[in-house]
Amino acid sequence: MKITNKLIGVMLVFAMLFSAAPVLASDDVSASDEKVEISFCVGDETLMINGTPVTVEKPYVVGEGVTLVPLRVITEAFGAEVLWEDETRTITLNYPDISIILQIGNPVAEVNGKAETLLAAPELPTEYTMVPLRFISETFGADVSYDDETERITVVKENSEVHTILEGAIDSAKIGDSYYKWSMENPVDMKMNDREFDGTYTSFSNENGYFYIDIASTPDDFDFEKVFVNFKTGIQDMTLVKADKNSDNPKKKTMHFQAKDKSSFLNIREIITDKYVYLVWGAFNLDTPEVKDEGIRIMDTFDLTFDGNDIYDLSNVTDRMRKFESEDLKISFNVPQDYIKTSPDNTQNYMRFASINNNDRISAINFGIYSKSEVGDAAALAQLDYDGNKKNMNETAAVFSDGISEKSYTGFNSFEYSYTLDYADGKEYSRDVFFDKGDYTYNMSVHVKLPMDNADEFIDGILNSISAETLDPNETGVLMRNDIEATGTYTADTGVMTLELPNVYQANPGNSLQYINMRNGIMISVQTVDVDRGYAFSDVMSNMKNIETNAQKNGHTIIASTYKTIIGSSTFATVTIKLPSDSGGDYIQQFATLANNTIYIVSIAYPELSYSDANRQEVMDIMKSIKIK
Repeated sequence: MKITNKLIGVMLVFAMLFSAAPVLASDDVSASDEKVEISFCVGDETLMINGTPVTVEKPYVVGEGVTLVPLRVITEAFGAEVLWEDETRTITLNYPDISIILQIGNPVAEVNGKAETLLAAPELPTEYTMVPLRFISETFGADVSYDDETERITVVKENSEVHTILEGAIDSAKIGDSYYKWSMENPVDMKMNDREFDGTYTSFSNENGYFYIDIASTPDDFDFEKVFVNFKTGIQDMTLVKADKNSDNPKKKTMHFQAKDKSSFLNIREIITDKYVYLVWGAFNLDTPEVKDEGIRIMDTFDLTFDGNDIYDLSNVTDRMRKFESEDLKISFNVPQDYIKTSPDNTQNYMRFASINNNDRISAINFGIYSKSEVGDAAALAQLDYDGNKKNMNETAAVFSDGISEKSYTGFNSFEYSYTLDYADGKEYSRDVFFDKGDYTYNMSVHVKLPMDNADEFIDGILNSISAETLDPNETGVLMRNDIEATGTYTADTGVMTLELPNVYQANPGNSLQYINMRNGIMISVQTVDVDRGYAFSDVMSNMKNIETNAQKNGHTIIASTYKTIIGSSTFATVTIKLPSDSGGDYIQQFATLANNTIYIVSIAYPELSYSDANRQEVMDIMKSIKIK
């Protein structure tokens, strides 16, 4: 159970993790199990989760064969942490290296910061949230299969990567992390079964209990009292034993909760500083009270001190860098100490690391390895990326280097380009570097937030740390770059009009009048308004001008003032507006025409960096294809 980029919010009912079966009994669901297996038939109330029968709300099928299961199936089987935001009905699932954000009724999910369209949106038909099983399971790295004969669905995930700090392997009195400045008594009777590369997550377990330490940046809007109330609400289905808080020291606020049911005991401590939120979260069997008491005693020794006396340092930071290594890809390179790994482990040939700093949404490293047979050599891929990015990025925000250059580093010769961005997130400087080794092409892009002294020197240091051995294609196989294809078109029927859309656009299953470009995030929405007889196009123009006036009053920038234009066979009133930076900096282009006593409105939302000449021309081609019914 791992939290990546944890969003501090409402902690959903912790009891869901334990109510169906005793916590961590020998055959039960466990965060330290080496295998996750779910088996059931649609309509069954009883599922087998890791060999244990669990009674749940009945899974059911929606749309084109999408199976929805209760959220608790995911939490109990995978040990994923769940956060719930009541106001927006948003669910956050946190699992090792994976963060999934879902919203009730919304078919677009966010996986590690990237949008992905679901085949069916999450639903809340009763008090229980139902989520798409295959999408979440496969995102967590599991395999989903269906037996036609028995109509049984089986989900299997092998957890092969288990760390081996076992009982007695470390004889220091304490363990800790010198970078995050924490320490605690050494849990000698437990195994450290998971330790994240970036040090933000460490977990320990034995057959009767487990606990983990999670570290996340403190959000600017962190509300101590609200989080305290949310924690209490999250464990209301268990018997509350303790709910203490102390905010006397504004630089080190604490809260401590304990709760129990018939079989399990929950112990939660949270320490909040200006920089980090430290969560120490544990669950133990009540059948072994001596194990529970010892586990809680050790958890309660956790403190924000690192004195270096008889203490084993878990930190991997050296000279402000962490060394990332991949045995499968025979690659290693340095990553800045304040970056965390945000790409899922099941993506073999792509890795992403990003700053943990909440005030820095820019700094990141992306690294990919691809078969030359699929993408071409480094020179060809560099040129392809350069041309594509220069064409599709907003010309007012992006300034590119003058073509591709060649450069030598410690272990390779590269083809590369650079660019600077000035947009809502801030100012950014990026270098995109490509090199060849054997049958594979390597690509590292480094993005830094400006201003930054010696940005090129900083990036050179990372690039010079790369060590890559030649891969055997017979062992490694084909590694493709799964770019979103943008070829071909189809006719989209909104019910009120048809549009000819590039295949890269996908309809929003929850809204047949909305289409999203999966490559650049541009969204096209259609709506209609019935009007009385006598309503004229001049009235459409007047309304559009009112929209423009109100936008200006709200601090928006008018990019193109309201004007009349003929597109295809229709006359439209149109205006283009830019949202303020603190609202995302997106561009909104709106078209309105009048026909059959109805106003037809087409709204185009461009993410700030996608507002380019090429993308606007593509939108105009779509507008020319409109046929009103």
